[in-house]
Amino acid sequence: RDDIEFDAGNPLLIRVAQCDDVNVKASGTLTATAQSDLFLGGDQDFNVFALDGRSISLKTDGSIESANGDKVVIRGHDVTLEATGGAIGGKQALNLAVTGDLTARARLLDLVQHGDLSLDRLTGVERLSLQVLGNLRSASQLGENLLGGQIDLKVSGTTGAVGQRLQLGTGSASQ
Repeated sequence: RDDIEFDAGNPLLIRVAQCDDVNVKASGTLTATAQSDLFLGGDQDFNVFALDGRSISLKTDGSIESANGDKVVIRGHDVTLEATGGAIGGKQALNLAVTGDLTARARLLDLVQHGDLSLDRLTGVERLSLQVLGNLRSASQLGENLLGGQIDLKVSGTTGAVGQRLQLGTGSASQ
């Protein structure tokens, strides 16, 4: 997570950064580029055409959908996606290029990662579908990395590594 920093010199010291998002109302498509971080939030559906930044946080009470077909619509290092009352990629898969850690939460998740992926946690309360066009590894060994009512996982490379196993939880999931 990009908001928590552990002090290498003092293992008892943890720093938490407070980052507030910019509330957005977008009746059409959403495009945003930042040289650094991008924190966006809202209470409606987001139709993402292109988001590009270092750390990206996109949170809504609605759904997050692609407005650019099967093209990559989110490019970032550490990415957090949250659709509290809806789906992420509910109409068609949301295509990503995440170079750091990915966290996502929604009722339904349908994601395609272009390249290797370090997975913090994905929660799809009803269903979770993840396709990785590369290798998949765990960013954390604390709890499940993939948690969902039903999980569909496709990885074109290796899944997990020594000391970085992926942990799955199926059945009744809660956000």
